[in-house]
Amino acid sequence: MASDFERNTSNIADGTSAPGGNTANGADTADALYERNIEHIISCLQDGCKNDRLLGVEFENILVKRGSYAPVTYSEPGGVLEVLRQLSVHYDAPLVEEGHVLGLENHTDKSRVTLEPGAFIEYSSAPLETVGQVEHAFRGFRKQLLPILDDLDLSLAELGYHPSARSRNMELIPKKRYLAMDRYLTMFGRFGSCMMRCAAALQVNIDYSSEADAVRKIRIATGLAPLFALLADNSPIFEGRRTKQHMARTMVWANYDSTRVTVVPGTFDDDFGFRKYAEYVYNMESIIVPEGDDWRYSGEETFAEAYAKREMTRADVLHALTMVFPDARLKGVLEIRPADALPLPYAMAYVALIKGLFYSQENLSTLESELAGLTESAVEQAKRTLIRDGFDTDLSWLPGYGFEARTPREWLVHLFDLASCALDDSESIYLQPLLGVAERGRTLAQDYAGFVPEARKIPRIGILPRYSMDHTAMQVGLGYINAILEAGGIPMILPSTDDPTLIQALVDEYDGFLIPGGHDIDPINYRSRRSEDIGDLCPERDIMELVMVPMIVDADKPVLGICRGHQVLNVSLGGTMIHDINKAFPDKLEHMQEPPYDRREHEVEFVEGSKLGQLMGAKRIRVNTLHHQAIDKVAPELRVAAWSEDGLIEAIEAPNKRFVYGVQWHPEYLWPKDYTHRRLFRRLVQESMKG
Repeated sequence: MASDFERNTSNIADGTSAPGGNTANGADTADALYERNIEHIISCLQDGCKNDRLLGVEFENILVKRGSYAPVTYSEPGGVLEVLRQLSVHYDAPLVEEGHVLGLENHTDKSRVTLEPGAFIEYSSAPLETVGQVEHAFRGFRKQLLPILDDLDLSLAELGYHPSARSRNMELIPKKRYLAMDRYLTMFGRFGSCMMRCAAALQVNIDYSSEADAVRKIRIATGLAPLFALLADNSPIFEGRRTKQHMARTMVWANYDSTRVTVVPGTFDDDFGFRKYAEYVYNMESIIVPEGDDWRYSGEETFAEAYAKREMTRADVLHALTMVFPDARLKGVLEIRPADALPLPYAMAYVALIKGLFYSQENLSTLESELAGLTESAVEQAKRTLIRDGFDTDLSWLPGYGFEARTPREWLVHLFDLASCALDDSESIYLQPLLGVAERGRTLAQDYAGFVPEARKIPRIGILPRYSMDHTAMQVGLGYINAILEAGGIPMILPSTDDPTLIQALVDEYDGFLIPGGHDIDPINYRSRRSEDIGDLCPERDIMELVMVPMIVDADKPVLGICRGHQVLNVSLGGTMIHDINKAFPDKLEHMQEPPYDRREHEVEFVEGSKLGQLMGAKRIRVNTLHHQAIDKVAPELRVAAWSEDGLIEAIEAPNKRFVYGVQWHPEYLWPKDYTHRRLFRRLVQESMKG
C-alpha cells in the first residue's frame, strides 16, 4: 500500500464550472461564449472582494549544497524530494502529479509547501492578520526545515537568484505546467529560462474590498514596484557571476519580450477595472491549458482561442490568472511580486511595509495623490533606470515620480515614514532592517557582493595521475570526475612528473586532492622485498605520489585516498602493507569482487570517535571491495578509522589535519545511488573551498 507521502491526488484543480464548464452548443455564437468566459474571469475577481485585511506571504527558498553552494536537484539522492519526504511528517497530505510528490499541505493551519520550477522550496502560510503571526509561521517552518537540511548537508541561500547555477543547467521538477512554460518562455528574450529556473521571490498578497479598492491598490503597487524591487534587491550573483547592474530579477523580466510581464495595459486609464483585467488575461498566449484530466501545450494560442468552443471552469479561470506575471497581479487577492527573496528579518520588514502602506486609507490617498500622472511607460522607464543606476537614479523627470523631486532614497524613506505611522508599535519595529537599506542608499546585493561564497573561485581538485595497466596512457574513471563535479568542484587530472619543484608547485596551485586506485606499490618503498604475491607496479606513480602526498599533508590541504590512494597515503607517511590478503590470511573474506562494482559485498565498522565515522554519519556501512592488499602497520601521523568485518583496516585518517582520509573501498562507484558516499566527496570540496 502506498504511504500518505506517495499517494496520488488529482492532477487538475477543482474542475467545477464557473458556473459553466460545458462545451458550447450550436446555438452559442462565438461572441456570446467569449462574453461568458470574460464574465467568469470577472466573477472570480469579484469573489475576491472582502474586508479581511489579511496578509498572505509566499517565501521561496533556494537550497544549496553546504560549502560548495552547488544546486540541489529534485531527483538526486539526498535532494529536494528527500527534503519533502522528511518534511511530510509535519503535514497532512502530499501534493502529487503523475506520481511525483511536488508539495505538501497542512489542513489544520492551511499552510503549504510547494516547489518552484528549479526545485526551490516555497512556503506559503495561511492568510494572517499581523506581521508577528507571519513571522511565527515562517520561523516554525524553518524549525522544521533546518534540521533536515543539516542532516543532508544542505543549506539555505537567502538570495534572490541562485548563487552558483546557470539557468540552462538547472533541472526542472517533473511538473507539466513548468515544462510547458520552459519550452515557451525560452523562445522569447535573452533570459527566457532564468526566471523559472534560478530566481527566488518574496510575494505578499493583500485583500481588496471592492473593484474600486482593487483598482486603486493595483495602480499604487504598480507605480511603487520599481522602488520595491530596488529596496529588495538581493541578487549579488547572476548566472554564476557578480551582477554588474541592479535588480537582477527585474532585469530578467525587462528582457522578456511580452506584455505578459509588463504593466497591465490600461492600468492608469480612467475606465480600468475588472473587465479590462479579464480581457488582458483572456487574450494572452495561453502556453498550456487543462484538458480533461491532463494538460495540453497550447503555445501562442490565446486563452480566447483555446476556449473558443467551450466554457471556462473555475479551475480554468484560476489557471489563466496565474499565467500572467505583472508586478501587481489580481487573483482573488492582489499579489505584490517585485521583491527578491530576503533573509527573514528583511522579509518581515517588507511584509510590514506593505501592510502599513496598503491597509491604511490615509496612506492610499496620499500615494494616489503623489503618484498622479503616472503612465505605463513611466513605470517601465523607472525600472530600466533603476536597473542601470540603482540608488543614484534621478526619477524626478518621469511622470508620476517627480513629487517634490524625490530621489529613490527619499521616496523609500518617505514610504517607511508613511508605513510607520499606520502601524502600531508592535509592528512598526519590524520595519528597521529595510529602513536601514533605504537610509544608506545601498542594497543587500551590494553589501553581499564581496561575501557570498560563490563570488570566490570554485575549488579545483587535483586528481593524481593514474596510468593504464600497459603504461601507454593516463586514465581516470568517470566516477571520480563526476563525483567532484556533483559536489561543486572542478576535477583536474594532474600531469605526471618526478621533479620535486614542479610537484611542490602543483601542491601550491590546487585546493584539494584525490588519489585514485590503481597498481600495487613497490614494496621497496615500505622497506620490504618484492615477492610473487605483488601485482603490477607503476614506478612513475610511486615516485610522484610518495613525494607529493607528504607535501599535501604538511600543507594541511584536503586529500582523499581511494584503494591504492588509501595505501599510498599510509606508505608515504611511514606505514607498511600486507602483500596479499589471501596468501597471508586464507580465511579472510574475498576482497576482489566481480562486476557490477556498485554492489556492496561486506560491512565496515567505524572506530568510535573517528572523524570519518562522524563525517559519514554512520556507525557501520556496507561497501564494495576490489583489492588484494591491505594496510599492515599504520603510519605514525595516521590512525585507523574503520575495520572490515574480517579484521582488515578499511579506512585511515589524520586526526590532527582537517581532511586527510583514506578508504580501501571504492566510493566512486557508490555515490550516484548512496548519499552517505556522496557526502564524502562533498566534504572534500567543501574543505577545499576554505583555502
